[in-house]
Amino acid sequence: MLDDLNGGSSKGMVGEGYTRELNMISWFGRVNYDYQSKYLFEANLRYDASSRFSEDNRWGAFPSFSTGWRLSEEDFMDDLESIDNLKLRASWGMLGNQAALNSYYPTVPTLSLGLDYPFSSSIASGAAIVSAKNQDLVWEKTTSWGIGADLTLFHKLNFTVDYYDRKTTDIIMAVPSPETFALSGFYDNVGEMSNKGGEFTFQYNDKFGDVGFNFGGNFAYNKNELLKLAGQDQIISGRTIRRIGESVDSFYGYKTNGLYQSESEIDDWAENTLYNRSELKPGDLRYVDVTGDDKVTSEDRTILGNLTPDFVYGFNVGADYKNFDFLAIFQGTLGGYGYMDFDAIGTVNGDASKPSAIWADSWTSDRPNTSVPRAIANLYGPSMPQNQTTEYWLRSTNYLRLKNLQIGYNIPENVLSRLGVSKARIYYSGQNLFTVTDYLKGWDPEAPSGRGSGYPVVMVNSFGINVSF
Repeated sequence: MLDDLNGGSSKGMVGEGYTRELNMISWFGRVNYDYQSKYLFEANLRYDASSRFSEDNRWGAFPSFSTGWRLSEEDFMDDLESIDNLKLRASWGMLGNQAALNSYYPTVPTLSLGLDYPFSSSIASGAAIVSAKNQDLVWEKTTSWGIGADLTLFHKLNFTVDYYDRKTTDIIMAVPSPETFALSGFYDNVGEMSNKGGEFTFQYNDKFGDVGFNFGGNFAYNKNELLKLAGQDQIISGRTIRRIGESVDSFYGYKTNGLYQSESEIDDWAENTLYNRSELKPGDLRYVDVTGDDKVTSEDRTILGNLTPDFVYGFNVGADYKNFDFLAIFQGTLGGYGYMDFDAIGTVNGDASKPSAIWADSWTSDRPNTSVPRAIANLYGPSMPQNQTTEYWLRSTNYLRLKNLQIGYNIPENVLSRLGVSKARIYYSGQNLFTVTDYLKGWDPEAPSGRGSGYPVVMVNSFGINVSF
């Protein structure tokens, strides 16, 4: 018997509703050891169960360990007065993940409702199993180890250095079914991925008479590599590719080398078999023949870049003088790319189109030295970003942004005491005041690739006063 509203007849009524259930249970344990603030040790254990997995694979045990050695507390460090703190750290741990599972029941056969069918001159409510399930599905696991060090010098300089090696196994992915199989795809543990990188932070604080100064920064690098992929070497999906030995979801498409300048140049260039010859005109992008067979085919596609940046960094600078204070925080990335489709660059295909300013510099016979292709109404033309993924419309998302700026003034206490106020600070605060980037003008380098749609980064200027009585 089906007790969901969707399982009932729709004849003479309108009603919708369904039920589903997800349960989890977790146990946590932790042990800490500290000997004379020199030798530190911690052990943790997670024991998780999820109803998404079959009974035999429901539970997962995920331990972790960390240790530290404060060398600065050792007797042999007493003569090194410049070192205030020196600590070495090491860790190893494992975590489980099921976030990739959109289905509540990836291991249990379920009925899909609403598959009505005609029966005895009326429509009868129907239900059927339409998707395959995998009872052997297990937790996705990430195992990582790392080493690090903390150092403080002269009561002014602080450094932190970390290196990590993180490997994810049994990656959960949706697997398509063969066309000859009656049911749709299912979830399986099909991949392995590696992330290796390091992080470095520093902070400097000092005082010069009435002037206080501080400066700090952080820098992080990560190398992502796909190690295993469902027994395949690569999977191409739209503009991206997952290939063994490369970063996950790299942009995959055609390299370009400038623009055609004449009809004869089109004839002399490697034959572009992706388009009819009549579609190619002066001002169109010249696709690069990567394989060297004097033709441009799908085999000439190559990895062009990755959405995820290689480096993430930030720094801050601050100062104070008597009652005045100042703080600026910057952030940025290096090594990432974003792809612009026609929603981002606009089109010139009618009165309702909204071309961006980039088309003002498009190629014409009178303007042959521009790098912008000719403007055409066809959204799927040889130079437009929509039909083929090309290097030209892949833009670097490197940027430097002034994320926050604060300037304040603390009103002297002798003035406040007459007013019955203990503290008062007048301030200006600015957020996202400027961004330096070579990304497409008017678009945020942190916005999603493609349409560039997302909640915009807003510039905010505010003034205020904080008062304490």
